[in-house]
Amino acid sequence: MAQHVTEPAILAIRTHHMWDDWKHTNRWLGQHRLESIYTPPPETERKRDQRSIYNSTKQVTGHWLQGPPVTKELSDKGRTRLCRALEDEYRAYFFFIDRAVNLSPSERRKSYEMAQQNCPNLF
Repeated sequence: MAQHVTEPAILAIRTHHMWDDWKHTNRWLGQHRLESIYTPPPETERKRDQRSIYNSTKQVTGHWLQGPPVTKELSDKGRTRLCRALEDEYRAYFFFIDRAVNLSPSERRKSYEMAQQNCPNLF
């Protein structure tokens, strides 16, 4: 006797949209009232934590550097190389984003737009 097997539901929590994704996930799971056991830290506390990480002193290659040794700035060539190296990760990410039952079409579109902004040659 064959049994009917259904695929499990995929729920996605994206880093950039974490709070909203958690709320949508909870609603999908049956939560009717908006209540949470998690409260995001106040903006001042988040900034203080980021500053303390940034200002930490680290020893790198025998020299003391203040703050992180890497900046957010990438050359066009560096961005192209990084995006090419991340192609498989992006494919896996969008596999799950496309199947996430807790994301609306507009939320999926936001994820694609952000990826397009970060890696224009990806699509």
